[in-house]
Amino acid sequence: MPTTYAILGGTGATGSELISYLLNRQPPVHLNIYVRSASKLYSLQPDLQTYPNVTVFTGTIDDTAVLASCIRSTTAIFCTIAQNENEPNCSLSQRSARALVLALTQLRSESTDPSTYTAPPLVWPSSAAINPAFEKRLPAAMRAVALRAGFHVLRDLRLAAEYLRGFEWIPVSFWQPGPIVKDEARGVRLTATEGFDIISYADVARGIVKIVEENDGMWIGKEVGFVAVGGKKVKGLPPSTFIWMLIGLLGYYMPSLWWVGRRRGLW
Repeated sequence: MPTTYAILGGTGATGSELISYLLNRQPPVHLNIYVRSASKLYSLQPDLQTYPNVTVFTGTIDDTAVLASCIRSTTAIFCTIAQNENEPNCSLSQRSARALVLALTQLRSESTDPSTYTAPPLVWPSSAAINPAFEKRLPAAMRAVALRAGFHVLRDLRLAAEYLRGFEWIPVSFWQPGPIVKDEARGVRLTATEGFDIISYADVARGIVKIVEENDGMWIGKEVGFVAVGGKKVKGLPPSTFIWMLIGLLGYYMPSLWWVGRRRGLW
């Protein structure tokens, strides 16, 4: 059976890198890409329309039938749907998790024997900030600021993970990067005990694929961190990171004021 990977979310930084990386794999793999806007996807990657091994599915995260078609008969499912802004009470990850479980449940009901059905391996987004094994590497003051600047997003990720773990027939792993920057691929190593180092989107994409392809399912049910290798230091955080942290802290301490800024288009 040919390798077919489903990518949920193809227009963000991680999803775009994942697509670019997998398009160049040898032997070729087939990609089922799920996005809200095909036109946005093609504007970011115009050549994508010329690849015979790419199928694009368009819909909202609540379109169960389309989502089920995208993930049907796939080798693995890579989710890159994520939220960076510390929006008070955000629930994107939880809503995405529930939608995916509905789609997988539909496929399970269509199987010959639903009682023995196992979903394709699922690789789900999370964050090193909620993994004690990773976060302990940060100084206490920096950790406190980071956890508050991303409080609502991290809560959403944590609740989505708890929900997905409730389905034993869904083999899920959670990719938990530290700070991500735009930089070249240097090579990546998977870890369950390190992390929170700065890493490039290009290496995150490679790490996500490694979770499925490395060591015959050893990462199923686990949180997985990424360590950049290759001997060159990854580019540092851009100045915009500190603006992001200030806005995130506003979302934590003064959510009403955060919403005023959102309505005025300030972020």
